[in-house]
Amino acid sequence: MDVLNKKGVSSVEFLVVSIIILISALSIFLLTSLGIIPVKDYEQVDVLNLEFLPYVNDGTLAIHDLQLCESIDFDKSCIIERNTFYVGETVSLRFVAETSALDGQVFLLENYRLRGPDGVVLLTGENEFPFESETSDDEQFVLFTDFFVLRDDFFTGEYTLEVVLKNPYLSKEITVLRRFDVG
Repeated sequence: MDVLNKKGVSSVEFLVVSIIILISALSIFLLTSLGIIPVKDYEQVDVLNLEFLPYVNDGTLAIHDLQLCESIDFDKSCIIERNTFYVGETVSLRFVAETSALDGQVFLLENYRLRGPDGVVLLTGENEFPFESETSDDEQFVLFTDFFVLRDDFFTGEYTLEVVLKNPYLSKEITVLRRFDVG
């Protein structure tokens, strides 16, 4: 009988300790959810972040020859580059992107934002325009063209065009600013 008493006592002790741990955990959870015990906010880190790989960030991403034009012809040439436009006009933009290839692959995403004289974003590209190709070269130059219309509700003043270019393969992003006047 003595052995059964010891097993029963140890089982009761285990049950009591488990209940105490459960009540402690529940009370700590309740106190933190009510805000009585403050919890520091830590920045969430992506577990699959590959920034530590040395070759991922190697490479080039640049925008050259950003032009604002009246229009772009079929050969993607700028027709009459300007720095002043008027409400209701279409503004065409043209630039050359330089990027490094990764394992013979090039993938770029292009978009833009237009900020008014007060700094508020008035237009954004509806989607990111993708460019994808295979190449045997280490560097590739890609010609991008796009356009937007200066709406009738725009005010006169100095506007800022932000051209955003991303290369997800290299984990790189670049933004180039171009100021122009709306008369």
